[in-house]
Amino acid sequence: MDICKGYQYGTTPCESTILFENGYCYRHQDQAPGGMLEWTPERLKAVIAAHGGPERVNLADVDLPGLHLYRFGLQRVCLVSANLKGAYLRSVNLQQANLAHTQLDGADLADVDLQGADMLSSSMRSCKITFSNLADALLADADLQGSTLSNTKLQGAELVDAKLQGANLSHANLQDTDLTHANLQGADLRYADLREVDLRDLREGGLLDTRWCHARLDRTLLSKRQLGRKIGDEQAGEYREARDAYLALKQNFEDLGDYDVSSWAYIKERRRYCQMLWISFHGVCPWSSHSQRIDYAAFKTSCSPLGKLTPA
Repeated sequence: MDICKGYQYGTTPCESTILFENGYCYRHQDQAPGGMLEWTPERLKAVIAAHGGPERVNLADVDLPGLHLYRFGLQRVCLVSANLKGAYLRSVNLQQANLAHTQLDGADLADVDLQGADMLSSSMRSCKITFSNLADALLADADLQGSTLSNTKLQGAELVDAKLQGANLSHANLQDTDLTHANLQGADLRYADLREVDLRDLREGGLLDTRWCHARLDRTLLSKRQLGRKIGDEQAGEYREARDAYLALKQNFEDLGDYDVSSWAYIKERRRYCQMLWISFHGVCPWSSHSQRIDYAAFKTSCSPLGKLTPA
């Protein structure tokens, strides 16, 4: 097989076999007499075909920002430390690919198959990863802050030390994931499948301001301290959704035998119900403004099972 015509460090011949049509590899295009050639989908296809498949191509450190690779077959390819920022990778097959330390910020990874892929310490901020398959993927220390992972399969994925602040995980399946020391602060967990998931060893504050409405909880391990004074649904003023979330949390804590916390969730659920009633009649939350006079006597009457009610 032909090798690159370029030189490393000025004198050492390059032995790369990943060549463009001018006979130079992608690292030494600056040495080509006819000028540099850039990566294109067609050139990538030609390189893969010349090597007999993506699993035989080493694309470590390759620079592919913004490249459009719709429905490419890149299973088991090596893209360690590659630059794929803003790339369009929708419906690409990346099963068991090595994407460790890869830059994927802002990339479109919708409907991508990343099952079993190695994405150790990858940067994936603000990515679109909807309806994708990340089952059994290694995502330890990955930065997924602000990314959208709705309807994504994450069963069995390793998310140790993963940064998921502000990520959208609605409708995602997180069963059997390892979230040790991960950070989910401000994440959207609405409709997510969290059955039997252990959330006790997250980063400090790793569940603050998260949204829980309609999350599937069944013996999900977490504590009241992790949730803070208010869950994210309540913080956002979504009292109907907050009520449903507290009801699910109540049942989950009850199933775990933690009746004190279950009672706390029940009281929170009742108070959100009272807020819903009050707003439906008066159009304002009873403690939304300190300057507004509130008829607390009437408000307590509507919440009589709780006795004395104060903002919580």
